[in-house]
Amino acid sequence: MMPDMTRPVQADGRVHGCIVATRNAQGQRLLIRRAKGVAMAGGVCFPGGAIEHGETHSQAGVREIREETGLQVQLHKEIWHFVYPDHPLTLWGWLGTLQTFEPTPDPNEVSEILWLTFEQIASNPDLLPYTDLFCEQIQANLHLLDAPTFKTD
Repeated sequence: MMPDMTRPVQADGRVHGCIVATRNAQGQRLLIRRAKGVAMAGGVCFPGGAIEHGETHSQAGVREIREETGLQVQLHKEIWHFVYPDHPLTLWGWLGTLQTFEPTPDPNEVSEILWLTFEQIASNPDLLPYTDLFCEQIQANLHLLDAPTFKTD
């Protein structure tokens, strides 16, 4: 069965989404290249997606990472909130720790898994708009990290 590609519109008339920043042991960030047939196909972004009705932001982040990449993640802190000025989309960005490390991308959603440094992200010509703003917040919150896991105490 093909997945339902409609995105739920929330009570405020906007689609709400969650994206997640994780890293590997080398400090590279997990990004994806969006597959043909999805919104913004070919674009490079952090994994994530629409928050379903009745789902929390963190539940959506965990689910989206699993659906898109096959990876398990533990979310720790919401660090970013962005209201798109040019269309009805609101995003929340989280920091997370990967619990598994062998991705199995869903070809209906992801054409490529990318492990990139901040410098490589910034110079990627296919980077989706506003991803740089999320990267700024990730970098501003690096003090929360204890390579490659988060401090939880």
